[in-house]
Amino acid sequence: MYPEYSLYDLLEVENHPSLLEFKCAETDILLWPMVRNYFFRFIIFDLMYGGQSVNQFPHRNYRVILPSIVKSVIHNFRHWHQNRSNIVIMTTGLGNVIQDGRWFNRLSDYFAMAARRETLTIEDLHEGRWPFPRHNPRVVFRTLMDLRGKIAGAILVSGKDESLSKKLIAMARYRAKNHLNWELGDKRSAILSRYLARQIAAIPIRRRAYKRILARTGARVVIKQLGCYGISGVFNATANDMGLVVAEYQHGMISAGHDAYNVAPILIQNRLYKRMLPQFFLGYGQWWNDQINMPVAKIAVGNPHRTEQLKRITGRKDIKSDILVLGDGYKTAVYLELARNLSTGISKPFRVVFRPHPMEREKLSALYSGNLLRDVHIDCNPDIYRSFCTAHAVVSEISTGLFEAVGLADRVFLWNTYRARFGYPTHPFASFSDSRDLIEKLHNNHEGYVDFRKEDHIWSPNWRDNYLAFLNDIGGVAC
Repeated sequence: MYPEYSLYDLLEVENHPSLLEFKCAETDILLWPMVRNYFFRFIIFDLMYGGQSVNQFPHRNYRVILPSIVKSVIHNFRHWHQNRSNIVIMTTGLGNVIQDGRWFNRLSDYFAMAARRETLTIEDLHEGRWPFPRHNPRVVFRTLMDLRGKIAGAILVSGKDESLSKKLIAMARYRAKNHLNWELGDKRSAILSRYLARQIAAIPIRRRAYKRILARTGARVVIKQLGCYGISGVFNATANDMGLVVAEYQHGMISAGHDAYNVAPILIQNRLYKRMLPQFFLGYGQWWNDQINMPVAKIAVGNPHRTEQLKRITGRKDIKSDILVLGDGYKTAVYLELARNLSTGISKPFRVVFRPHPMEREKLSALYSGNLLRDVHIDCNPDIYRSFCTAHAVVSEISTGLFEAVGLADRVFLWNTYRARFGYPTHPFASFSDSRDLIEKLHNNHEGYVDFRKEDHIWSPNWRDNYLAFLNDIGGVAC
C-alpha cells in the first residue's frame, strides 16, 4: 500500500516552520513536540502492521490504583522534609522488580544508589503496586500530581485551546498527505486534537507544579526518564528555565529509526525546541549515541542493569545449544511459525527456544493448543541473561535483546524485514530473510558471530565511575 519509507522520509512531515508557529501563549512552550510522537506512531503502525490504529492513549484505571495513591500521599507527607537533595531522578515504576525480597527499580535505582545521600527519586506508581519495602528508601511519588494535571486539563480546556489544537493537527495531517500520501483520518484527527487541547490547558498548571516540587527538593541536577519524548517537554522547559542541569538516562532500545530520538533538521535548530529537551543524554555506549540526532550532549555511561546482572552469571560454563527466538510482543503467531520452521531444519544438539515478550505471555497460552509448538521449547526464565548463557544463537527482529546478547551468546541474527530495516537502518548483526535462509546460515559456522571487540562500543564498561564523573563534571556534585 505504501512505499518502503524510512524514518527520515517521515520526518519531512515536520520539517517546516508552520508547525513551530503553534505555542502556548503564557509559557512560549511549543505544541508540536507534545503530540509529534503520537502522530508518527500512527504512521508507523499503519506502515508496519497494515491497518489503521485508532487510539494510542490507554485508559488508566485510577480506581485500581487509588489505594496506592492514598498511601503515596501519606508517604510523601511523612518524608518530604527529609528529602532535600542535589540530584532528583524522575522515573516511572515500570522498572520495579523484586530482588532479595525488596522492590528495586532496575531503570533508576542503580543511579540513585550510586549517589545515595545526594539523590531523591520521584517515581510514578505502576499498575497499583505499592513498591515497598525497597532497597532504595529515598523515594516519593508524583502520581497524584500527574492526576491533578490531567483533571485540570479536562476541566480548564477552552474553545481557544480546541481551535489551536485542531489547526495544528490539520496542518500536520495536510503535510503527511502531501509528503507520504498517508491519511490520518477524521477519527484519529479528533483523538489527537482532543488530547492536545487538554495538554495545552494543563501547561500552566503543570509548570507551576513542577516548579514548586523542584524548588522544594533543592535540586541542582535532574535526571529524567523519557526526557526526549514530547510528554517531558513541559517538565524540561521548567527545569531549564530554573537553571538546573537536565539529563536523560537511556532506558531501552534506541536507534536511527526511533522517532522519539530523531527529529527533522528544522527542530534541531530551533531554540524553543531545545528548551523542551534535556541538556544531556546518558547512553549505554557510543554505538547508541551515534544513532540519534537530538541536539543534546551525548555521553556514553553504560547499562547498569546489564553490568550487574552479568556479575551474577560470571563463571558459569553452560552448554550453548539453544537457538533463542525473542518475541516482540505483537506478532506472536509469526514468531511461533518461524520457531516451528527452524525446529524442522535444526538437528541435535541444538534446540529451538521461543522466549515470549512479557506483553505476549498471556497471548501465547491462548494460542497454544495440541502440538502447535511441536519441538519448540518455551523460555519462562524471568532473567533473560540466564537464557543467554545457554544460547548458541539469538534471533529477533526489533529487540534490545539482540544487543544484550553480544558477548554472551555465540551468534546473533537479525530478521531482515521492513520493520527491522526501518527500526535498525544500521546494525552490527548478520541478517536472514526467512527460516530457510537462517537454517543455512546456522549450518555455516562462519556467519552470525559478533566481533567481541565491539562490545565496549555498544556497552560502555564502568558505568558507576562514568556516572559519578558526569555528576562531578556538570554539577560539581561530589558523591
